Amino acid sequence: MIALQGSEEEGPPAALYAHFGTQDYAGAGHWHLPSGKVERYRKLVAGDKSGRELQKRIGALKKKGFKIESFEALKRVPPDTRPIIRAPICSSSRGSESSFPAIPASVRFSPRLAPWLQARSAEAARW
Repeated sequence: MIALQGSEEEGPPAALYAHFGTQDYAGAGHWHLPSGKVERYRKLVAGDKSGRELQKRIGALKKKGFKIESFEALKRVPPDTRPIIRAPICSSSRGSESSFPAIPASVRFSPRLAPWLQARSAEAARW
């Protein structure tokens, strides 16, 4: 894992997280946001302008094979939060990360793996 600066109790956001084995995985994001950042995240997702822009960027990533996932989605939206439906994220999420597209076999066991991971990490950082 290549972590960004931060030492919150839930851990800093990851610029790149990858593991290899029987199932390869690569992604980036902040899987479990600390409480103070959850409210800021929800406001950005729910905001008219920021929410639309975020949805546009996520749509572009999904077209490239990325998946947006959440550590935890609450069963009900907190009363002080405007409920929204902006798949695949919502105002009841506690954090999110982007799973990169499947690592191509032609890249997996070659020197091109590092540049491929770096490029996907840069794409994910734009959302």
